[in-house]
Amino acid sequence: MFNTNSTLTREQLLDAIDKIRAFKLSNPDTYDKLMMNCPWTELKDLFADQYKGIDVDYLSTEKRMALLVRHILGFSRVLEGSVASYLLDELGEFIDLIRECNVVVMSERHPDMEIEWKTDAKGRKSAVTQADLKCNALICDHLEDVCDMLSQWMGKEKRYIIISEENAEVPFEERAGDDVGGAFWVDPLDGTANFIGMDEETRQFLDNDFTVNIAYCEPIRVKDADGLEKVRWEPKFGIVSLPATGEIYYGHCDIGSVKIHTNGEETSLGWTESRRNGNDICLLNEKLFEVGDGRAPIRVAVSAKHPDPKTKGILERYFGEHYETIPAGSSKKILMVADDLSRYYSDSGGNKVGADIYVRPGPTMEWDIAAAHAVLKCAGGTLVQYTEGKNNFYDMPEVEYNKPSLYNTPFVAL
Repeated sequence: MFNTNSTLTREQLLDAIDKIRAFKLSNPDTYDKLMMNCPWTELKDLFADQYKGIDVDYLSTEKRMALLVRHILGFSRVLEGSVASYLLDELGEFIDLIRECNVVVMSERHPDMEIEWKTDAKGRKSAVTQADLKCNALICDHLEDVCDMLSQWMGKEKRYIIISEENAEVPFEERAGDDVGGAFWVDPLDGTANFIGMDEETRQFLDNDFTVNIAYCEPIRVKDADGLEKVRWEPKFGIVSLPATGEIYYGHCDIGSVKIHTNGEETSLGWTESRRNGNDICLLNEKLFEVGDGRAPIRVAVSAKHPDPKTKGILERYFGEHYETIPAGSSKKILMVADDLSRYYSDSGGNKVGADIYVRPGPTMEWDIAAAHAVLKCAGGTLVQYTEGKNNFYDMPEVEYNKPSLYNTPFVAL
């Protein structure tokens, strides 16, 4: 945590920021030289505890400056007064939390585990294990404290709530009120079918595609196609782990996305600032929509447990037969697209591990995808609502959250 015992007053802190901004405006060349000559390698070491895995070379000058100001003044919450700022300061706590969840999940995975079954509003059956329940309790206990802190930090007139697969349903009127400042979406164990799946003879588990998911979304006021103002909920932060491998992904709207590998190495995901000029999007569009002879086939992540004939129809419409499918489970499929954005084309064995796109026409819930959506979005990708009649995926609207129904519409991650 940052030093919150500084003797600087809020007025002094704000005055310091004003002076930095004024200096930048009046001396842009000098400002840029100072930023370029700042010892970022040493600075990165200073941030290691709070901002795990962030490659400062990847960050824009503005974001570097923000981190520098945070370190020098040690009062980011006072300076910014935003939930995003608070969550950034608490990033290390969330990483520790999800690692603890990994331990809980794997300790509950054994051939004799107790399994209960529940049925949702659409008649779909799903398994519930002690791993689901214990992990949910661990996460929600932590988030309840965070929500209380946010209400104090952002003002008592705002509430912050938790929407979890394993909690009682929160009525729409309660979660969509004007006094709700934001909400956490939790899926303590996505891919439970993979978690419990065993070979009946050997009693060996067959699959490791299950994840722990925590996301934060907040309401944003935007204008619709008719120019009318409306509220849409967008993911601002998400953290996902694969308990079986120990891999962790997180995305934050202020700093981008990071993958923590099994061996502890950390890599920034997505496009660097120097490449955020549309070139990558144009190349991806060319790859997706102008498939020709000699090109590598489009790599498509698809659901291994929930095959849907509509998926094939969508893929053939856009790509003909020039694609290959990669079956996978849980929110991992969205993470595979985020991996591809970072050009993780091969693992240690030379096998491609990323996916160009993930198409899901079948039913899912908001908590299934919110955290991975945040990782993908903060890495430069997008998750759109599949819309019939659109010839370009990028013309489709982004997936929204906190709808009256928490079921997702068909979507595409790319």
